[in-house]
Amino acid sequence: MNADGGARCGEWVKMGYAQAEMGYAQAEMGYAQAEMGCAQAEMGCAQVERMRMCTALNWVGAAMVAG
Repeated sequence: MNADGGARCGEWVKMGYAQAEMGYAQAEMGYAQAEMGCAQAEMGCAQVERMRMCTALNWVGAAMVAG
């Protein structure tokens, strides 16, 4: 391999590493966003549960008032 070819190969390797690092950074961001998404989903589920409980309590209250 001539010196020029070796230098070019080195550049490709550097670019590969840089792209890999970017990929890792994006993956970490993706994980963070996924965690946020899961947290928001859990909050949403908690709100639905609360609403269901309120609805159930309202029904019980209405039944008691009616009864």
